[in-house]
Amino acid sequence: MNKLIRDRNDRARSGPAPPDNRFRTIFEAINDGVFISDPATGKFIEINGPGCRMFGYEREELIGRDIESLSSDVHPYTQREAIEGLKKAVSEGPQSFEWHGKTKDGVLFWVDISLRYTEFDKSPAVVAIVRDINAQKLLRTELAESEAALVEAQAVAHLGSWQVDLHGDRATWSDEFCRILGVDPTNHTPSFGFFLTRVHPDDRADLIGAYQETLADHTIGSLDQRIVLDDGTIRTVHQRWQNFYAADGTARRTTGTVQDVTEARLSEVALKHERDFSAALIASLPGFFVSIDEYGHLLHWNKNLSVVTGIPDKQLLGSDATALVVEPDREAVRLEIEKAFVNGRSDAQFGLRTKTDVALATRWSGRTLIRDEHPIFLAIGVDVTEARDAERRLRTSEAEILRMARLDALTGLANRQVFMEAVQQAITRAERGDKAFAVLFLDLDHFKDVNDTLGHPVGDELLRVVAERLQVTIRDTDLASRFGGDEFAVLADVINEPADAAVLAEKLIAAIGKPFSVEGSDIRSGASVGIAIYERDHAAPEALLSQADVALYQAKAEGRGSYSFFTPSMEAEVRDRVTLTAELREAIATGQFFLEYQPQIDAETARIIGVEALMRWRHPKRGVLSPAEFISVAEKTGLIVALDRWAKREACRQAKAWSDAGAEPVVMSVNVSGAQFKRALELEKDVAIVLTKSGLSPRLLELELTETVLMEASQEQRDVLVRLRQGGVKLAIDDFGTGYSSLDYLRRFPVDRIKIAQVFVGRITSEPGSAAIVRATISLARELGLVAIAEGVETEDQFKILKGWGCPQMQGYYFARPLGSDDFLALLRSQSPTPAQAARSVA
Repeated sequence: MNKLIRDRNDRARSGPAPPDNRFRTIFEAINDGVFISDPATGKFIEINGPGCRMFGYEREELIGRDIESLSSDVHPYTQREAIEGLKKAVSEGPQSFEWHGKTKDGVLFWVDISLRYTEFDKSPAVVAIVRDINAQKLLRTELAESEAALVEAQAVAHLGSWQVDLHGDRATWSDEFCRILGVDPTNHTPSFGFFLTRVHPDDRADLIGAYQETLADHTIGSLDQRIVLDDGTIRTVHQRWQNFYAADGTARRTTGTVQDVTEARLSEVALKHERDFSAALIASLPGFFVSIDEYGHLLHWNKNLSVVTGIPDKQLLGSDATALVVEPDREAVRLEIEKAFVNGRSDAQFGLRTKTDVALATRWSGRTLIRDEHPIFLAIGVDVTEARDAERRLRTSEAEILRMARLDALTGLANRQVFMEAVQQAITRAERGDKAFAVLFLDLDHFKDVNDTLGHPVGDELLRVVAERLQVTIRDTDLASRFGGDEFAVLADVINEPADAAVLAEKLIAAIGKPFSVEGSDIRSGASVGIAIYERDHAAPEALLSQADVALYQAKAEGRGSYSFFTPSMEAEVRDRVTLTAELREAIATGQFFLEYQPQIDAETARIIGVEALMRWRHPKRGVLSPAEFISVAEKTGLIVALDRWAKREACRQAKAWSDAGAEPVVMSVNVSGAQFKRALELEKDVAIVLTKSGLSPRLLELELTETVLMEASQEQRDVLVRLRQGGVKLAIDDFGTGYSSLDYLRRFPVDRIKIAQVFVGRITSEPGSAAIVRATISLARELGLVAIAEGVETEDQFKILKGWGCPQMQGYYFARPLGSDDFLALLRSQSPTPAQAARSVA
C-alpha cells in the first residue's frame, strides 16, 4: 500500500496547495459532506461545511485528523471498514459502503460513504462523499420489525393471507397460510391448483362457484370450507377474498385471508345441541317458566305465559318485563330481581297482568347462572314475569370498560400492558433526543408473612395503601404500575443522571417503610428496588424490565430495604431471559412442546388409576427441557396461559385416544397455572371446549392447582371451581404442604385429592419432621373425606412406609418414570407399574 502511494506521490513531494475561491464556492455548495484525505497518511486535508456540521466539528478541528477518529468505538468493525475502503480506493478503484460514525458529542449515526482516488491541486488524494442515512436505516429497521410482528400476529390468530396474480398465474402465501394447509413454507411453491387439492372434495364446487360469482358482480367473497391435511385430519377454515380490477374491468389479482375456525365451529355445534335440548325442556315444564338476560330482556318462556297474558310470542321476545306486572308491584319486582342477580336466588309474589285485565297473583322461585360469561335469571312458578334490567352496574360506558381494562383491579394503578406501552413511548422520545429515563422494579419485603398471619383481605388492603403512597411519592410525569402480587414498577420518565433514579428509589423505600394501619392492625413492611437506566443501544421494554428485575434480586441479596442498579455484569442473565422469551414464543408457534405421562398407582392393587401430564420442550439447540427451565419465564411474560391451554387440549386428546385404543380409562391430571386461573371464566370455557372436542368424559379430567393459587381465589373463581366439579371435573391440590400455612381453605374448596409434595416424601426415611408432616397429611385427608396421593416415591422403603401409614395412592420413579404416549399405552395395557418396569423406563 505504502509503495503504491509513494509511486503516485512522485509529482507532489511538497504537498497540496490551498483551493482557489471558485473551487471553494462549488465545494461548499455540495449538500453532502466532502472529505479529502492524503492517501499516504490518511489525514484530512480539506472538508466542506456540510461535512463539518454533520459530525459537529469546526473545519480547523478536523484538518489533520483521520477517518478513524470519527468511527464508532462501539462498533470497531466500522473502523476497519473505513481503513480498508481507503486502501481499496487507491488500489482497486471507487468504493462505496455504509458506515457507523460518531459526532463530536458522541452521538452514533449511519452514513453512506463513496470513496474515489483522484488528484487534488495536482497531488494524489482520496475524496470521500458522505451522506447521512440514519433516518433511512431507522425506517428499514422499523419496517423489518413490523413485518416480523405481522408474521407473529398471523401465527397467534391462526390467520393466513394469500394473493393470486390472475394474469401471470403467480401466487404468494404467508407462512401461517402454509401452516394451516400443513405444508413447509420454505420449500413449497404456492398455486391455486395445489390449494384445491387440500379442499374437501364435497366443498370444491361451492368454492369455485362462489369465486366466479364475486368475479362477475365485483363483491367481496366469504365462505366456510373444509380442508384435508396429509394425515387425513379435516379442519374447517373461513376464507374471505376481494378481487381487484384494471381500468377496462378486467380482473387483475385476488387477495384474501384464511383463518382456522375448527374449534369455533365445533363449539357452535355443541352450543346448538345444548340450546335444542334446553328448548325441549322449557316446553315440557308445567306452570310458568321464564329466563331473562342481564339487560332485562326475555330470552325464553313456555306457552303458558303467552296464553295467560294474551301477548303473541313475537311481541314477548326481547320485551321489558315490567310491562307485564301491575303498576303497584313493578318497583318491588325490579328490586327483587336485582337482589337475585346479586345473591343468586329470588322468591317473590306480585300481580301479573292478563289478557282479561285481571291481575293474577303469581309466585316464583328463581336463581341466576352464567351462560357464555353473562348472568341469566331463571324462574319457575305458577306465573313467570319478565324483569327490568337487573344488572345496572354492568351498564358501564364503552369508554369506562376500556379504561378499567387498563387498570389493576385491586389498586387502580396502571397494569402491565399500560406500563410497557409507556416505556416504549419513553424509548421513542429518548431516541429523538429527549433526556434519559429509568425503570424501577420493586416488591414488598415479607409480604407473604402478612397474608399468612393476618389473611388475604388485610394483604389486599396493604397493597392498596402501598399504591396510594407510590402515587404520592412519584412525580406527575412518572408512572406507577402493579404487575400482580406484591410487584410494582415505576417509570421515572425524565432523569438528568442516574443519581436522580437513586433519589426516587430512596423516597419510595422510605415511604413504604413507614408503619401502616390496616383494619386495626399496625403493619411494618418495606421494599427492595431494582433500577435500570435507559441506554440507547438497549431499546426494548422487555429488556429494560428484565434488567430492573435482575437488579431487584441483587438488592434483596445485599439486604432488604435497599436498592441496586443494573450493571453490565448482570447482562448475561438478562440476555438469557430475553432470548428465552423469544424462543418460547417461537416454540409455541411452531409446536416444539410435547407431553410425557407418569402413572399414578393404587397402593393396594398396584393398578394404574391415573396419569399426570408433564410438559416438555424439545428445544432445537438445547435438547429436551423440563418445566423448571422455562416455566418461570413463561409466567412472567404471560405465555404460560397459551402453554396451559395447549397442555389441556393435548392431554385430553391423548386420554381419549388411549381409551379408543382399548385401554382401561384412567383420570388425566393437568396442572393449571395461577395466571390462567386468574381468568377463571376463560378457564371454564376452555375446559368445556376441550372436553367437547376430544370427547373425553369430564370425570376423567383432573385439574391441579397449588395452595397459593387457591388462597388468592376471588368469589368468581371459587364459583367456577364449584361449577367445574358439579360438571364432573376433578380437582386436586398440588405440592400440598409447601404453600399456605392455614388449613381453613380445605373446607371451602371442592377438591377431590391432596398431592403430598415430593420434598416431604423424599425425606420420610431421614427427617422425622418430614415424616410427621406426611403422616399428618394422610390422616387429615382421610378425616376430610379426600384422597391423598404421595408424589416422588422413589424407593421400596418409601413405598412400604407410605403403605403402612395408609396412603392410598402413589406416584414416582419407583413405579415408572415419565413416558411417551406409546410407551404409556403399553404400560396401561400390561398394568405392570413395578420396580422392574421403572428400571426399563430408565433404560
